[in-house]
Amino acid sequence: MDAGEARRRINVAYVNEAMGHSWSHLLKRWTLQTEASYATGTLSVTNGSTAVVLSGDGTWVPSWTTAPSMRRVAIQGRFEPYDITITGANSGTLADPWIGDTNTAASYVMWRDTYPLPADCGHAKMMALYDPLARDRLKLLNQATFIRQRSSNPGLVTSYAGILMMVNQTTEAPPRPQFQMWPNVGIVRAYHGWYFRRPDYMPTDATYPDWPYEFQDMLPLSAAIEHYSTPRFHSPKYLAQFKPTYADFYTKMVKEMDGNAAIDVEIEAIFTGRTRAGSNANWSPNVLGWSGSHMTNS
Repeated sequence: MDAGEARRRINVAYVNEAMGHSWSHLLKRWTLQTEASYATGTLSVTNGSTAVVLSGDGTWVPSWTTAPSMRRVAIQGRFEPYDITITGANSGTLADPWIGDTNTAASYVMWRDTYPLPADCGHAKMMALYDPLARDRLKLLNQATFIRQRSSNPGLVTSYAGILMMVNQTTEAPPRPQFQMWPNVGIVRAYHGWYFRRPDYMPTDATYPDWPYEFQDMLPLSAAIEHYSTPRFHSPKYLAQFKPTYADFYTKMVKEMDGNAAIDVEIEAIFTGRTRAGSNANWSPNVLGWSGSHMTNS
């Protein structure tokens, strides 16, 4: 293959290999700070209308509902919350028409519904989120389960159950994944998270990949295997030569640099005070585990 094609394939192999497994050298920590709920003033709502008008001492900020931020509001007269878009300091639009009675002075509670993951977090690479006060790992639910849970318990919940999910991405490039928390926290609080960052493409030939030196040959091998697996350049000879060597590198790297093991053994002990050795779990009964898929691409 020519230099340009080789450069492109190695770049693709670099990102694919990085995102294809949860490698410990790509593990990164971040802190999520939740926002307090807002209930100042009263709302004017009309049956069958999506328009909402705020009166009294309250003031809304339109950026509250600028992606990747979202707000939900629970309004006096109905138990189910509504998604809302803030259009001005005292005006907003509900996602669905108000089905309650017309009310010119309804009490309400508004809270942030959606939070973004860090910009370099690849989609579905959020691995763990910890509550440092409760010393627990939050539970992760897939989207379908999350929707069922939230629908069966609508409204603003003041206690925190630690359910986490991934939702639709924003229009950023590359897209940034988001997640929702339920029940709503409703207060300013910090949570510690760990994720596997997505590396950037190497801009020049002189750029060294963010990859362990002893496993650097994995990238050109992966690129060559991809190249010689295409119909145009298919070569059983080269595939037979490159695949076993690549497999040896991959097996060794998984054994030495598995990020899932780092979370389960090291990080879990730091944030929860619990440890796990081998297949015999030493968890306290109230540990919040995972539900649904494990959110990795391995």
